[in-house]
Amino acid sequence: MNKISRVAIRYSASFFDAAVSMKLLDQVEDDFRKLSALLSESKDALLVLSNPTIPRENLEQILRDFSAKLKLQKITTDFLCILAQRRRTNLLNEIIQNFESLLRVKRNQLAVNITSRSPLNKTQTKNIMEALASQTGKEILLNVKIDQSILGGIIVNYGSFKLDYSLRSKLNELKHELERLS
Repeated sequence: MNKISRVAIRYSASFFDAAVSMKLLDQVEDDFRKLSALLSESKDALLVLSNPTIPRENLEQILRDFSAKLKLQKITTDFLCILAQRRRTNLLNEIIQNFESLLRVKRNQLAVNITSRSPLNKTQTKNIMEALASQTGKEILLNVKIDQSILGGIIVNYGSFKLDYSLRSKLNELKHELERLS
């Protein structure tokens, strides 16, 4: 995950609080999912949002058009317009990332990334999720990535933790131990 600026954290936290108080958290989550998909699919949209030469009024109208096209909630449209007025639309991806983090905390969820050489079967996935859930006390949101370079085993990343159970890691440990003994 990329480092998120303090400004983006403040905006996302304020918007999160507003969505909670208005009981629109699920709807705003859906809006941010749509916006995130738009930004990842369209490089032009990302360029427009980070272009400081576009007048505020034009940027605000562009965001209103995005909102209408994506059928976003009024609260989300208003928030996007505030970002446009304050020239903070370039932070939208960071704001969405932090909003998702706040949402996971509120729902007692933990995003876990697993890297494996081959796809995990259902039993392996279930066992990993149960072990992590009992260790952390949180609902586990699992994302599995396949990487042929790890030779075997798995690498588990969550929060600031990295648990490396890959064959490559074990071979490196053995190599260092043999070098130390030589």
